Amino acid sequence: MVILAVLATLLVALAVCAGLTGSGLEAQRLMDHAAAREANYMVARSAIELGMEVLRADDNDTDGPQDPWAVGEVNLEWEGRQVALRLVDEESRFPLGRLQAAPDDESGQLLAQALERLIRRAGLPDAPAAVQQLLDWVDPDPIRRPRGAELGDYGQQPVKDGPLDSLAELKVLPAWNQAPGLAAPKRPPPPQLEGLEEAQASDEIRLVVPGPETLGSGTSSEWSDWLSLHSNGKTNINTAPPELLSSLDPDLGQVAVDEILRRRQQEAFASGDDLRRVPGVDADLAFRLEKVLGYHSDTFEIRATVDHPPGSLTLKTVVRRGQGPMRVLWWEVQ
Repeated sequence: MVILAVLATLLVALAVCAGLTGSGLEAQRLMDHAAAREANYMVARSAIELGMEVLRADDNDTDGPQDPWAVGEVNLEWEGRQVALRLVDEESRFPLGRLQAAPDDESGQLLAQALERLIRRAGLPDAPAAVQQLLDWVDPDPIRRPRGAELGDYGQQPVKDGPLDSLAELKVLPAWNQAPGLAAPKRPPPPQLEGLEEAQASDEIRLVVPGPETLGSGTSSEWSDWLSLHSNGKTNINTAPPELLSSLDPDLGQVAVDEILRRRQQEAFASGDDLRRVPGVDADLAFRLEKVLGYHSDTFEIRATVDHPPGSLTLKTVVRRGQGPMRVLWWEVQ
């Protein structure tokens, strides 16, 4: 009996040791996975800093396809990893942030009408309701707009009565529960930036990071190619896709839009004088467009995707450049 008891004890001890060994191996695998993902993140962050350096090097008063940052997607090899880097100006998107900040002033009303035209072009079945629901969601009063939605229309969920923190909130609004039927904006292939593969991010780059309430909040949306919460408030005529340009004013016809696209590929528009030289843009139309159109970009989305084991990692950042250090407005990791 004593021998049997000893043998049983030995078997239990062996089983425990085997279990501990297995747990140790699994823990090591998890640690290796986390370390590899962290390494991918650091490479992506370095690529983001390189993108910021490209933005800092651009000191032109106007922004368009000829600028260094507008090189499209660039593929780099960084520390043995494949990295895709892309810079897009937020001013090439509809300035939703400006609309929700002042929806009822003259510029806000023009933008609301433009957004309705863009939504209709995107294929949403009820564009007027989509705009009014959005405005009711963000304005602070409980008064229901025609075809809008206020308290009681969302069941137990309260109306926010404040600006959107992310485009993902649009999914809450019934009229927005459909992805846009527009393909991702197509921009003409810009000139390549020579020597970008050999460029190094400057040690002088400093990040001004916002508070934790805005970081890594998983805010991607199908509308992120078309709408912006972060732009400077005006659509850049030199970078906006034609679908957006033609939505800004009902009198801006396709012929004029095509001419804008042709001219900006040769030289960026710099002022209203350039705009008024476009056939089909008379003084009245130019006056209205000046309220919603601009010629430079302050805010940019920089996206870096690292394709390396244990899996692809994408870091997206929205930054604003100015006289001081680049300011980070938003970021997320996918």
